[in-house]
Amino acid sequence: MNTVNDKFPFNDPVIVVIIGGGFAGLSVVKGLCKKSADLKIILIDIKLTFDFLPALPDVVSQNISSQFLQADLTELSRRWNFEFICEEVKAVSLVDKCVSISNRTIVFDFLVVASGSQTNFYGHDNLKQNCLVFDTIHDALVLSEKCADPQWKNIIIAGGGYTGVELSSQVCAFIQRKRLNKKVLLLIRSDNPFQFLKQNQNKYTYNVLSKSGVDIRLKTEVKNIHDGRVELNTGEVIENALTVWTAGVKTPEFIWNMGVPITEQGRIMVNKQLLFADYCFAAGDSSAFEHQGNFLRMAVHFSCMEGLLIAQNILRIIKGLPLKEYKPFDLGYVLPLANSQACGIILGISVWGRIPLFLHYFMCIVKTLGWRKKWGIFKELIIHLRTYEKTFS
Repeated sequence: MNTVNDKFPFNDPVIVVIIGGGFAGLSVVKGLCKKSADLKIILIDIKLTFDFLPALPDVVSQNISSQFLQADLTELSRRWNFEFICEEVKAVSLVDKCVSISNRTIVFDFLVVASGSQTNFYGHDNLKQNCLVFDTIHDALVLSEKCADPQWKNIIIAGGGYTGVELSSQVCAFIQRKRLNKKVLLLIRSDNPFQFLKQNQNKYTYNVLSKSGVDIRLKTEVKNIHDGRVELNTGEVIENALTVWTAGVKTPEFIWNMGVPITEQGRIMVNKQLLFADYCFAAGDSSAFEHQGNFLRMAVHFSCMEGLLIAQNILRIIKGLPLKEYKPFDLGYVLPLANSQACGIILGISVWGRIPLFLHYFMCIVKTLGWRKKWGIFKELIIHLRTYEKTFS
């Protein structure tokens, strides 16, 4: 892979194609637009909006209005001076240096794959057809509406990772606040729940969820669903059940067909400059960067930092300068729960209670696009955090 410009015949203007309008993709756009006006920047995304994914569970519980968690990519394209194409990417040719969408191909000088991840059903067609997914603001709004539907007596969250834990907590809080007669079940395949947490946080989270009313089922999986009738691997059948699948993610199909090294989730393996081929970068959930013997986890701060570095390296290649290496700094993580509590690791220190919760929402406000949206989130959170204190007291 090239690390400097060796007389590559760039187009005039240089064409940068970015696949994905999430945190990583927009960080690349922002980095390029601020530093250079001599580029043609094309952003391709299947959605019309940027969705603030870390706060999706808060949309379900109606803590935060969806209007504050979305940004119109067409409007952003006018403000930041890039071309936006709302299409699904069908294929990428590294040989011909082009991206195929439904009705045409788009050539590029530089490619950035930042298309994020999507729900992985692992080939289970029955589950794919009968489960809700939780990938977008739209998905969160649909789930919130269905949780209030009297047809569903049981809400099943299938998958006990970050998303499953946070979602089950928020759904349970929503049901209690609305005084609905429903049950929330969190299904975990392992007999050791929440393995992504340290042992003390593992127990803390288990106790908080149980106390909140979440029915945690270990060594339990969904085997089949038919008309709201859910069959579990334990032999139990749950009637009138709405199932949300949060048991895994993968990258979009086009990445799997690119012929580059990928992980089991389809994340593209990149080098220290975040390159995976000549003049081709990957960032965010689409990339697999090895650090201290492991691939970095999917996290917003990594996505943003990777996007900004890629923007710098694109400009350095054009100028014939050596590339910068990515040196990740792990701020940590927070697992927010709906009873005004949270746990996590901040700068290597284990934290519990309200402080990590406030840090989580503070970062949500900081990362949100636009001052009106920031202020809107702040006001709604103040109201709902007070409500939770009454609900769970």
